[in-house]
Amino acid sequence: SHDAGGVTERDVRLARDISAFAAEAGHALQGTSRAVVELALDSPDHHEVIDFYAATLGYRAQDDEVRDPAEALPPVWFQQSGSEEPRQRWHLDVWVDPSEVQPRIDAAVAAGGRLVDDGAAPSFWVLADAQGNRICLCTWQDRA
Repeated sequence: SHDAGGVTERDVRLARDISAFAAEAGHALQGTSRAVVELALDSPDHHEVIDFYAATLGYRAQDDEVRDPAEALPPVWFQQSGSEEPRQRWHLDVWVDPSEVQPRIDAAVAAGGRLVDDGAAPSFWVLADAQGNRICLCTWQDRA
């Protein structure tokens, strides 16, 4: 709710009512299949490049990320990294429902990828394609 600046019990009741109406009408809700994509640039010093990305994308710079003013396109955030070469600079973060993580990992491995790191699970898992390019599957779980 805009007036409360966040999700309220009123919002939760409305969501439950909508879910009940949909079920009564014979519709199955599939909210767990929705994903959100973020682009991440690994950078030794994001202050040096953040304004460049804001300008070229037509985004607004905010702290350690740039965002589309219309919120229609994915944000780009900057992750602290070393400067040693070679290194990967870009990676995708894909936010999914926790129930979607294992099926996506299984599908990625079947498609020739590999699980690189699950040490931060259930917050995120790092996978790589056959060429070593990485992607993170992220959830809301265990977030500070």
